[in-house]
Amino acid sequence: MNSKHTERWEELRQKSPSCATEYLRICTIMDKAQEHFNSFKKECEGWLDNIYKIEVEKYERRRNV
Repeated sequence: MNSKHTERWEELRQKSPSCATEYLRICTIMDKAQEHFNSFKKECEGWLDNIYKIEVEKYERRRNV
């Protein structure tokens, strides 16, 4: 949770504890979603690198035949 959300959560905790709980729950889900997205993005980068390398190697082999 970044500082903006931490500050807002603190304020909500004092003014509306039930809303603060929901706010914290959403922040937690958002952080988890970001972690999953980052993992997926890393995996996609690997796939793209592999596709590129394989196709460039195929092209080079055909040129050298």
